Amino acid sequence: MNILPLGHNIVLVPSKVIDNVKSTGLSFPDGDYLETESAQVLAVGPKVVTIKAGELVAYPKGTVLTMEHEGFNYLVLKEKDVVARFSHE
Repeated sequence: MNILPLGHNIVLVPSKVIDNVKSTGLSFPDGDYLETESAQVLAVGPKVVTIKAGELVAYPKGTVLTMEHEGFNYLVLKEKDVVARFSHE
């Protein structure tokens, strides 16, 4: 059974924890950063335009809905809550 997110939602598979956004190479003034986590995108809703399945994304802690399906844990996040995509380019 596939998980099909609706609207602007993204389904993620939990990944490693990133200490904060500064560790991703983004620059913020001292003391003005978010503690973030990262996860791999499993599926995107039909209204998502900037994120694709398979990408690794960073998002602020506490912005995801956790769900369990067939013994696996998934995260659901709104596209607007993604703060960065990781690229090998």
